[in-house]
Amino acid sequence: YNKHMTDNPLAHLTLEEFKENLPKLDWYYQMSDDHNVYLRGLATIEAYHAHAKNQGSEWVAAFEETRAKFTISA
Repeated sequence: YNKHMTDNPLAHLTLEEFKENLPKLDWYYQMSDDHNVYLRGLATIEAYHAHAKNQGSEWVAAFEETRAKFTISA
């Protein structure tokens, strides 16, 4: 019984599914006036980032590539 695997809702995802989900995340959560939307967005992005780091460099690269696409630079 691996508690960490069952606690992580992302654990079942393949790399392809992970990549497919990334663009669907709320990358602009910081802009929300609703604090609950902000917290939910932050938690989701952090969960995906942590999962990517646990899975390895290919996953991290996919996460960072998607984050870069959704980053607004001044």
